[in-house]
Amino acid sequence: MNADPKISLSIIIPVYNSENTITELVDLLISELNEEYSLEIVLVNDCSKDNSEKVCIALYHKYRGLVKFYSLAKNVGEHNAVMAGLNKVNGDFIVIIDDDFQNPVSEVKKLVCYAKD
Repeated sequence: MNADPKISLSIIIPVYNSENTITELVDLLISELNEEYSLEIVLVNDCSKDNSEKVCIALYHKYRGLVKFYSLAKNVGEHNAVMAGLNKVNGDFIVIIDDDFQNPVSEVKKLVCYAKD
């Protein structure tokens, strides 16, 4: 008997001055969700003033195939950064979360379960 295929899940994270949080967030998302879902994480740097871009590039290289990274040429605000990310995702389900742990990773599973039922 074949197991059900994994749900394709894209997570968009607008990144702004989050050099101190984004690595931990991406690591946690991958460790908590990658087994259950066909995961794609899209980081969109909204012209951060800190080293967020370098950190995001390192995450892109560390998690090739799981993490996509886009850097905006100027600061356009969170909502426009999300829209840029929405243009690049492939998942059947899309979740948008903040880069500062405002949204608990545990809630992603609940949200997807609710949406698919």
